[in-house]
Amino acid sequence: MEVTIPKVIQELLNSDQHSERIAGVRGLGQLATDNNNKELAQLAIEELRKLYNSEFSFEVKKYAGPILVEVGILSPEAQEQQITEKKQLVDNIQKCNELIEAESWREAVECFQNILRQDISNEKARLGFYRAWHGEEAALDFQQAVIRLARNQLDDAYELLTRVVEQGQKYDFQIKGSQETLQRVGLHRELRDKRTELQDAKHQEDWLKAMRVLRQIIKLEPKDQQARTELQEVTQERKLQELYQKLVQNIEDKEWIPAEEKIRQIETTCLDYKDIPNLRKKVENNMRWEAWYSDLKRDIQAGRWDDAIETYYRIREQAGSRYKNVYQLFEEAERAKKIEANYQQAVLEFESDQLDTASNLLQSILDQDPDHEEAKRLKRQVQKVIDGKKILSDIPDPLKDTDLTIVRDKLESVRILFKGLEENHVAYKTYLTLCEKWQALWDEDEESTHILTFSPS
Repeated sequence: MEVTIPKVIQELLNSDQHSERIAGVRGLGQLATDNNNKELAQLAIEELRKLYNSEFSFEVKKYAGPILVEVGILSPEAQEQQITEKKQLVDNIQKCNELIEAESWREAVECFQNILRQDISNEKARLGFYRAWHGEEAALDFQQAVIRLARNQLDDAYELLTRVVEQGQKYDFQIKGSQETLQRVGLHRELRDKRTELQDAKHQEDWLKAMRVLRQIIKLEPKDQQARTELQEVTQERKLQELYQKLVQNIEDKEWIPAEEKIRQIETTCLDYKDIPNLRKKVENNMRWEAWYSDLKRDIQAGRWDDAIETYYRIREQAGSRYKNVYQLFEEAERAKKIEANYQQAVLEFESDQLDTASNLLQSILDQDPDHEEAKRLKRQVQKVIDGKKILSDIPDPLKDTDLTIVRDKLESVRILFKGLEENHVAYKTYLTLCEKWQALWDEDEESTHILTFSPS
């Protein structure tokens, strides 16, 4: 039975591409098998023989060899050679991989290139070539990283080492020492950044931040004795800073005793910390001025006017305008002294029966100090004496035809007004004199007996 070879198979058999010719032979063989046509089978074998001996011998053997063996064309010697070649290929790939393990990257690249020249489609050789090629690139990057590291170019070194490690993970290789170096460089970079952060914190006197950064440095590098020493120093600076802040607040609040205590604590650690010498002088001066100020107030309260004025001048001489209310106290002392002098003068005027003058002096005192109790008391007494003297002036000389009841009532009113008056007071003496003049008439009137027993005192 004659079978016509399809046009597509015929075109493949006539192609210049060995892969297409192999595909054509396979199609021709399948056609012969399907139709049980020996002539087509013989034709397929002839085409295979042509391919086997062509210039594409290696690749043709790979694809055509199994077909020839299957149909019994390949000789036992050829089969043995094929097995040997396969074993040799496996051995070569193994040697190439050993070169990779030995980090002989250039030799490994050339080794896999030789295999691929014989069998470009060998997947293991292709993957091995990629490993070797990227390994060679990574090895060069590693060398550059070491150079950058020697120049203390940590960021460049870290970037190169990161690329080396990532390439190794991706293509299944490892540059000896790359992982350890990457970790070490990463640590150095972090320590460097922490040191920079530490210096900034110190420059800004942010001691709390400096303490936190130093603890991080010690955690990264537990054997860093310098960091431990710095941590102690920075902790001390932080304590001094807190004390200084409280000191400033005490000074602003004029709390001089707590301020002096803070200064003492700071000086225990550092005598010339910031402006402590000036602040100590300021606090001591203010404590001294405060003591004088307290003395001034006590002198004023106790009525020691001369002492108060002396203290005022001492404060003004040394404190200047710092105590703005000292002048007010001084004015108060001067005013109180003047009031006291006026009061003493009013007492003298009263005792000498200069009642109007005494009253005017007392009124001026009350105008300045409405709460002056002594002035108010004396003012009331002066007014009573004035009223009593007015009543006395209305009593005539003793006459028998005078209404004794009226006189007695008036004298009784005066007695009440003069109650508590000193016996040597002029008004009191006037009252007694008038009582004595009327005594004789009163003795004749039984109703007026013992009237003088009602003494003004």
